[in-house]
Amino acid sequence: MTDKQTLQKLYMPLLVIGAMMWVAFNLVTINRYPVVSCDESFYARTSLQFVTGLFGGRLWPPPPADFYLFHGRTYWFLLGSVLAVLGKGLSIGRLFSLVGWMGLVAATYLIARSVFERGPALWAVVLTATAWTSFFVSRYIRPDVLAAASTLFIFALMIFSFNKKKWWLFLLLGFLLIFQLDVHFITVHFVWPVAAIAVFLLVKQRDYRNLGALLVGMAISGLLVAWLHLQTAFSSTVQEFLSDPVGLIQLHIGGQGYAQGGGLSQTVTPWTMLVSFARFWWDRYAWLGRYASLPQAALFLFGLVYVLFSGNSTLKQLGIVVVLSNLSYMVVNVNYTPCCYEVMWLPYYIILGVAAVVDWVPRVLSFIPHLASPAPQIILLALTAAYISGDIYLVAKYPSRAYETVG
Repeated sequence: MTDKQTLQKLYMPLLVIGAMMWVAFNLVTINRYPVVSCDESFYARTSLQFVTGLFGGRLWPPPPADFYLFHGRTYWFLLGSVLAVLGKGLSIGRLFSLVGWMGLVAATYLIARSVFERGPALWAVVLTATAWTSFFVSRYIRPDVLAAASTLFIFALMIFSFNKKKWWLFLLLGFLLIFQLDVHFITVHFVWPVAAIAVFLLVKQRDYRNLGALLVGMAISGLLVAWLHLQTAFSSTVQEFLSDPVGLIQLHIGGQGYAQGGGLSQTVTPWTMLVSFARFWWDRYAWLGRYASLPQAALFLFGLVYVLFSGNSTLKQLGIVVVLSNLSYMVVNVNYTPCCYEVMWLPYYIILGVAAVVDWVPRVLSFIPHLASPAPQIILLALTAAYISGDIYLVAKYPSRAYETVG
């Protein structure tokens, strides 16, 4: 048996052991980092109020509670049920987010495996699992990690639906595509690009049967989500949306550049939007850990450039989703970027970046044969080591403390 075959035989057992150790590390340190915040208390409290009201026969929040209009009822129901059954402690709520992180990692693998062989796909998974942003949201009581996982699973479902060409899969795709809004409305930035891709491909293929199933699924889900959120406020909200759709969305999912009922304020221009988005991208990807984050940003930009020249249709679609969702985020979220939103794009950037490194780096170094082959693994291993070192540092930075109940 050659050395290469021996390494390949040991690869999976070592990866499994490493994954188990990483999950154990997360479990042991889940209350140590990050420091508990008002966001965690808010989502725990509202989730419990929603579930208590649901099973107690009273509606909460009572209409027309506009502040809660775009908060995900599905997230409230899931988190509230877990807290009600298992206990109201901080660790229980954070364990729920850790489960969402596992879903994020699993969904990343599904998409990466449709693009790569197993080796590069696992690199994408390892980077997604250990990235500083993932580490933070995996132990933070907010819906962002579940929202990110849902967008990835739905993209994977779209790939599967087009491979199988079953009408019921497209019906399910249309339903879940809209219903994910009930996890967190930030997913709206991913709903329309995926819907546009699916509709475009079905029309191009003249597959009107599956197109109809997709649209019916979207319509049913849209009505259900509207009923869950609007109920007695349906008519007034629809009127407000028709008069100023961007303003309504901006008002409820964040932003300082819009005035209620007034649409775009005088201070908001395309330049303002661009500067706001550039600041978000720089702060959350390129300068998150100051100089230590620059290699991450370089990988992400490398992936975006690579997708322009890639012949892989799935990578092209991923690139389209990233660009279009970033554009709508730029328009809607002006000068308002709450923590955790950056996780929504993290796995997409990582998959594109891994694709670029695996394909282009050996070509660039082809004049050094002994370096060209291992170079991608060296680069990705170095970034993984930086991620893990940073995660350990973040845990070590904060002393252990006993937090009070979050409920």
